[in-house]
Amino acid sequence: MFFSPIDAAIWTALGVVATLICALVAQRLGVLQINLMRQAHTLNIVKATPRIGCSVVVDERQVLPQAYRPHLFIVVKLYNEGDLPAEKISGQWKFLPPDIAKNRVFDMQRDFLGKCEDYTQTYKIDDSSNHSRDRIAFDVEVEFFYAVPSQDGQENYVAKYHYDGQRGQMIKLSY
Repeated sequence: MFFSPIDAAIWTALGVVATLICALVAQRLGVLQINLMRQAHTLNIVKATPRIGCSVVVDERQVLPQAYRPHLFIVVKLYNEGDLPAEKISGQWKFLPPDIAKNRVFDMQRDFLGKCEDYTQTYKIDDSSNHSRDRIAFDVEVEFFYAVPSQDGQENYVAKYHYDGQRGQMIKLSY
């Protein structure tokens, strides 16, 4: 069985078309794989950066025997949800009651704050056992700086909280 030159040309053209289709499919798969790898890399970078946060709560604790009312404590907690630790944490938080004379400033210093690690400071509100919990009014301001190991410069964190006596909890006003 012999092929005519036309049959040979058709088979050659089909081979070229099949090769081009295979090359196009391989190129599309390569582009898709590169895009998936790029997205995974971006997610890893986001996951690896420190994500520093702060929470402020009012905690009721029994300091004196049961016959006395419990005291209120402010608990300020810094935490890191990122995989990479934050370094050189330096700042302060302020207790700001309506009576300006009773303002208090507390320094926060920490060499680093790793993942799933907390830095907590507690302060007993003066005379809190003499007041009803829903009648106490105050604000808390938190400001600190921290460094990210892979970047130059420092990041800044600022937040202000207000105690809502009706709810019995701190409300974050700004950040």
